[in-house]
Amino acid sequence: MEDVKGLQIRSPGGVVTPIIESWGGTPVSMPMSDAYIALEKGIVDAIASPYEVMELIKLGELATFHTEGNFCTNPLGLAMNIDTYKSLPSDIQKIIDETGYEWWVNAGKYNDTVNAEAKRWCLERGNEVITLSPEELETWKQATASVIDKWVTDLEAEGKPARRFVDEAYNCAK
Repeated sequence: MEDVKGLQIRSPGGVVTPIIESWGGTPVSMPMSDAYIALEKGIVDAIASPYEVMELIKLGELATFHTEGNFCTNPLGLAMNIDTYKSLPSDIQKIIDETGYEWWVNAGKYNDTVNAEAKRWCLERGNEVITLSPEELETWKQATASVIDKWVTDLEAEGKPARRFVDEAYNCAK
């Protein structure tokens, strides 16, 4: 984590911004579409991103070191306006209800496959992957714990089931 201190790190915003701060980095919120030029021009030193994006927009050409740590998850979900859902015929609602979980599982598997292929692309370019030891991962986890707890508490205060969501996402990532 000491290598991150003081780095300008592209952040997608939201809870990732205070997470980067908890690591000692300086978050720079910007759309991913600006990340390549920002990295190329030295506006940012690093990018918080999955491998998929490293290949998709060729960030792996510039970012040649990748630290793996299961730092966050990209939630996958299928959302629909409740009024729109209720306006659908019951047979269509039933299809959505019965296939939603299957869609979620398949989308997650697809995402894992795409990410693995993109990691392979990075490695074929000669990029280096830094895998954190369990002790190092625990240091990163402890640094972010209060940020995640505050985020969950704030969302729960708004009536959103954040604790359940985070617990389920965490359990799926194991």
